[in-house]
Amino acid sequence: MVKSELIKSLARAHPGIYKTDIAVVVETIFDEMGKALARGEAVELRRFGSFRVVIRRPVSGKNPKTGKPMEVPARLNARFKLSEILRDLLQNDT
Repeated sequence: MVKSELIKSLARAHPGIYKTDIAVVVETIFDEMGKALARGEAVELRRFGSFRVVIRRPVSGKNPKTGKPMEVPARLNARFKLSEILRDLLQNDT
């Protein structure tokens, strides 16, 4: 599901709300989640999962083009952890 499909689904579920208003709400939610992660805060969506920021340590690697050794610097990355409810739902659907 992509964002536009989410908006369409919400519009069908709530016919009394304009689709443009739903789109603004969805955009605002994603923007606020991104800002919270950028501040280093965790984002928890009950019954869905949680996002958190982790630091990937620097590693030694090779340039795939030249094969020369190179250092890959440390960087921030977002991690997602499923809630138990969502994990169970996924396991039961298979």
